[in-house]
Amino acid sequence: MSETLDISATKNAKAFHEMLTLTKAGDRIIYHRGQFAAGAHKSAAMDAASAGLVLLFQKKVISAGGATFEYIAQRTEKKWKTS
Repeated sequence: MSETLDISATKNAKAFHEMLTLTKAGDRIIYHRGQFAAGAHKSAAMDAASAGLVLLFQKKVISAGGATFEYIAQRTEKKWKTS
C-alpha cells in the first residue's frame, strides 16, 4: 500500500531528499500547498523529477476558504542513491 508524506510545512532544505530515502515506488510526497508551485522543496522536487526518481503533479483541493493546490511528487521504481 502506498503512503503519503506531507513536508509542505517544513522549511528544512534537506527534508525532500530525506523523504526520498524513506519512500518506495508509488509513495507520494506533498512538497507544497498553495496557488502556485513554489516553496522550500520545489527545486529539490524538480531535480528529482529530472533524475527520474519522481513524477510531479498537482491536485486541486476545494475547501470553505476556496480552492488551492497540493503539489505532489510520486516515487518511481528508480532507486535513490544516498552516496
